[in-house]
Amino acid sequence: MAGYFYYRKNYGKNFTTWECEHRRYRQCLAIVIRSSDPNVKNNFRIYSIQGEHTHEPTPDNIDVRKFKQRVRERCKTEVANPRTIYEDELKKGKYSREMLAVIPTFYNM
Repeated sequence: MAGYFYYRKNYGKNFTTWECEHRRYRQCLAIVIRSSDPNVKNNFRIYSIQGEHTHEPTPDNIDVRKFKQRVRERCKTEVANPRTIYEDELKKGKYSREMLAVIPTFYNM
């Protein structure tokens, strides 16, 4: 959401609590509470956002996570060489210079 990444903290019948990825080591105060009841019409309704982020958003980090996830999923399902899959995903994406600077190399995946 808006360039921030959250981890699931608590999961209940009616709600799920998510905390900012920087909450533990940067003491970021942001928490999101949203509906998790599948019977609710709008299942992903946000009940509240508590606290303010103490850091800038990092949308490139979210794109890097998505890139790595795509590579991993393809490696699980395809017979192709993992390095070929990695290079193919790099070619398919239209990444900014900033993102290319933070994408891990094949050996650091």
